[in-house]
Amino acid sequence: MRNKYVYMLRDTTTDEVVYVGETYDVRRRWMQHTQSDFPRDTTSYEVVAEYKHRKDAITLEAELKKKYGLPPTESQRAGHWNKPRPIVVHKVNGTYVGEYYAIQDAVRRLDLIKCDVYHVLAGRCKQHKGYTFQYKE
Repeated sequence: MRNKYVYMLRDTTTDEVVYVGETYDVRRRWMQHTQSDFPRDTTSYEVVAEYKHRKDAITLEAELKKKYGLPPTESQRAGHWNKPRPIVVHKVNGTYVGEYYAIQDAVRRLDLIKCDVYHVLAGRCKQHKGYTFQYKE
């Protein structure tokens, strides 16, 4: 499992924190930032922490954004970034298979591919390995 990093970008002219984020690859993310929003000559980056679990990294990211007055991400604002969503699984013929606490639970028990389950849930595919999926209401 790859580690997750929490990092900050600072404006070097004012020493103000202008961005807080989390990523698996700090160098790649730094390059993306400098090619779009933050000029390299007036921005510096600093790794704040390293975590084994994404949930811990996201929690620190949210705390730092609040501390520095930066807006939360859309998923942090919605409050569902660390809450699993239960799903209901059926076979393509309509037979009920079961209800699972989270997508990962169904993936493990039914030997599925997680991204393909997400594709079905998002409506990009109709089925995966003979199963259909819906979020529980």
